Amino acid sequence: MKKTIIIFVLVVGLFNSSIVYGNDHMEDYQIILMHNEFDVTNLYIDQVSKLKGTKLNDYLDRNHLDMIAITKVNSVKTVTKRCSLRTVNKKIEGNMYTFKWNTVIKCKFSYNPSTYKIGNIYETSINIYDKNICKGFSYANLKGEPSFSKSADNLSILLTAKYTITTRMNSTKVTLGPYIDTTAISA
Repeated sequence: MKKTIIIFVLVVGLFNSSIVYGNDHMEDYQIILMHNEFDVTNLYIDQVSKLKGTKLNDYLDRNHLDMIAITKVNSVKTVTKRCSLRTVNKKIEGNMYTFKWNTVIKCKFSYNPSTYKIGNIYETSINIYDKNICKGFSYANLKGEPSFSKSADNLSILLTAKYTITTRMNSTKVTLGPYIDTTAISA
């Protein structure tokens, strides 16, 4: 019985950091491509599998795709979600600025391969993929922690990441958010 990952996204996307940084071993991962909560893997996987690094990120952003990378080692899964590009316009000191960034959410957990029940959740994290979110501003800092809850039947995890982003231009501090990324994961 094959289990799937269902994505409920307030901010769309997904990505494994080793793929983002140009790992040539994309075949070591199960890859799922999402667009507006729909699995579009079959439509884009041929093109995506030929790209890496910056070209891959640009392609995903242009096509508004989320990317999920899943690895399995024994009975431990790591699911990494690279959220699609978020763009926010904000007026600061009379000028309009455009801020752009991707977040990366990660969840590592054990599961029983016979029953697909989830055991322990080892680590969850959220980070900014590229901290340079707007020209002329300092590197961005993400503040937030993912939280999780297991379903009553232990067959899925709801991972919620609430966060804000801060950056500076000269002496002006800029706060963006709060934002929420939510993902449901099945073993």
